[in-house]
Amino acid sequence: MHLCICIISMKKIKNSKSKKVRIIFITGGAGFIGSSYLNKYVPFYPHYQFVNIDCLTYAGNIKNIAVSYYPNYSFERVDIRDFKKIEKLFIKYKPSDIIHFAAETHVDASIRSQNIFIETNILGTHNLLNMAKKYGVDRFHQISTDEIYGSSGRNNKTVFTETSALMPSNPYSASKASAELIAMAYYKTFGLNVVITRSSNNYGPNQAIIYYKSFTKQKITALWFWRKYS
Repeated sequence: MHLCICIISMKKIKNSKSKKVRIIFITGGAGFIGSSYLNKYVPFYPHYQFVNIDCLTYAGNIKNIAVSYYPNYSFERVDIRDFKKIEKLFIKYKPSDIIHFAAETHVDASIRSQNIFIETNILGTHNLLNMAKKYGVDRFHQISTDEIYGSSGRNNKTVFTETSALMPSNPYSASKASAELIAMAYYKTFGLNVVITRSSNNYGPNQAIIYYKSFTKQKITALWFWRKYS
């Protein structure tokens, strides 16, 4: 299994041992990160087929997709918690790779509503891993978060690395850490090719503004809107 903290790229998919047509499932592709990924890579790799799987919650907006007219792009409105519908997609498309962005996010939201985080981030991820194993997916890319390390404390200069202990401290980070452990188990037990990336806080165009809580994000967002509309 590859565990890395890096910018997501198509390099390892491109260099995959199989030369068959790449059919790539992008879960959560209508969110602001997933849509940015699709908007960049769908035109860049016209010989790959990209299937955007998103159930369009508050965080997903199909208008974020600027490449919907490309012939190598498809959209399926499916919730990853729905095992039967997910399996139908595997049968229909026969994906070679999965990049799993879809997740419930935000610490505050997880404190108010824990169940949806457990169902989506853990059970939903397991549904995908289960299908990836069953239908012979070449590569499963789990998009995780630095939140799984817990807090370094105020003014603490601790630097987290790939080998740092997982110490989640809220339902959101615990659900993402659990998803990682299940993905690792599928690598160790079943030999599924799993890649995990852990990013820090993300913000940018098309992000759901309802959860902009931090001072930094608010100021950056205000500056972005000012520059765009002034």
